[in-house]
Amino acid sequence: MLLSVLGVFIFCWFCSVFVRWLRMRSLSAGIFSVPALPFIGHIHLLPKDRYEWPNFVIEHANRALRDGHKLIRWSIFHRFCIWAVDAESAKAVLENSVELRKGRDYAFFGQWLGQGLLLSDGDKWRRQRRMLTHTFHFTMLEQYTHIFNRNAKLLVNRLSEHAESTSASAGDAPEQDIGPLLIRCSLDIVAEAIMGVRLDADNAKCREYVQSVKEFNDLAHIYSTSALFTFIPISWHLFGRAKETKNCVVKLKQFTRGVIEERIKIRASEKGQSEEAEGDGRRGKAFLDLLLEMEHALDREELREQCQQQLHEEIVQHFGAATDQNLSMRDVNELQLLDRCVKEALRLFPPVPVVERDLANDVPIGGRVAPRGSMVLVAPLIMHHNEQVYPRHWEFNPDHFLPEVIAARNPFDYIPFSAGPRNCIGKRFALLEVKILLVHILWHFRLSTDVPFGHNRPAMEAILRPELGLPVRIHKI
Repeated sequence: MLLSVLGVFIFCWFCSVFVRWLRMRSLSAGIFSVPALPFIGHIHLLPKDRYEWPNFVIEHANRALRDGHKLIRWSIFHRFCIWAVDAESAKAVLENSVELRKGRDYAFFGQWLGQGLLLSDGDKWRRQRRMLTHTFHFTMLEQYTHIFNRNAKLLVNRLSEHAESTSASAGDAPEQDIGPLLIRCSLDIVAEAIMGVRLDADNAKCREYVQSVKEFNDLAHIYSTSALFTFIPISWHLFGRAKETKNCVVKLKQFTRGVIEERIKIRASEKGQSEEAEGDGRRGKAFLDLLLEMEHALDREELREQCQQQLHEEIVQHFGAATDQNLSMRDVNELQLLDRCVKEALRLFPPVPVVERDLANDVPIGGRVAPRGSMVLVAPLIMHHNEQVYPRHWEFNPDHFLPEVIAARNPFDYIPFSAGPRNCIGKRFALLEVKILLVHILWHFRLSTDVPFGHNRPAMEAILRPELGLPVRIHKI
């Protein structure tokens, strides 16, 4: 009897899935798609290596654009994924004030991040966004600069320990992966600016936290790109991956709980500063991605010799010889070449490569219809490597952000922090942090590497991560 009931249930579920699949296939039939296998779709074409994904999606998008297509449809079993590959299609998705629900791949992060601003939708998201928006207005950012400056100086001291003297010949010392130092610095900044607690990110607990973030990111990538785990969720448990994920989440939450408890103690001892404490308490989850942001801002830009020299000259011209002076928001905003270089680094390697939306309604996009139940994807990585907009798109060229060049292109051709109602609420905070740290680094050091451009591939994960880390030589100036 039980088997009969189970059989009927499975049959009904399969029928409902099949009916939805037929409807989505019919409505999206006009969208460009490469030939697929019956029902299983395009899964056999997808890269197995996460480091192959960036070039894979960029090449497919540029091929579609050359043929005049604005959308690409992929199907994997009963799921339909529709990629918006030009600026106008991306605008139609990102500026839609109704279809705000994040894609189902984000659900994996819910067990860590909960239903905060990043993952919530509907009225709950609107309420949270309204509450937080004023907190990150550009007029509020100056209060953070002393934190950025203090941690930038600590970073310079740490880099000095690995630096070659100016008299040493190039290549005498081995390259150092400075990625962990940048992650550590960002963690210190975020904890102090957002939570009001000073950490020593070099201690064992902080190192364990950073490692747990990396492990969780790896598990999220495996879960979202594996057909077995995606469509047979019980297999995630059977293969022991659920236990690994739970262990990661426990470590992550223990760390943040400890930081919050420390902040509570500080507030109790500083009752006269309740307004400041309340402000810190409202800034919790918006900047978790900053742990890896600096890694990509530095990824290529500083290793371009001529540009690096020009940046150093711009810094010296504005501030004189290297000192330990503090920099204000106004100071760094006057550095126009620095601004263009940071923007170009974020064009080449946007920290969040893909933005997803699960559609609750049929939505017209680019002259076609994306059916409800499908997932629409806008990839900053694709938009930033559109060869019709950036002909030599893998070349580092800060002139892409000269005023006249910016004015000539669609604003949605450059979206490193997404766009529309759900754009990154902390983008100004992130940019100010990056610029202050870069000024302090390039004021004191010249960086070089033996790794050829293109050999250090980024992984197509929730946050782009370089395959080889950031191996560089550090030269004191």
